[in-house]
Amino acid sequence: MTIVVRVAATQPDVERSAQAAIAAHPRQLLPLATDTLASQTTPDAARAWITGLQDALITQGPQAGADADTRAWAE
Repeated sequence: MTIVVRVAATQPDVERSAQAAIAAHPRQLLPLATDTLASQTTPDAARAWITGLQDALITQGPQAGADADTRAWAE
């Protein structure tokens, strides 16, 4: 996840793909993603990444079977 977060700063397609993957499997990947963002990025970069992730969760979360708490956070 560290490499993905670092590469995503200059590769928007990588960022969107990672966000879609996290949205598809939020129980497994969301904790890792948030920990990585907190430790590997600036607050502004983390905020932008989380906003993109939120959009992916709103779009994909219901189809991927995201739990109610995750969907509520995203909405």
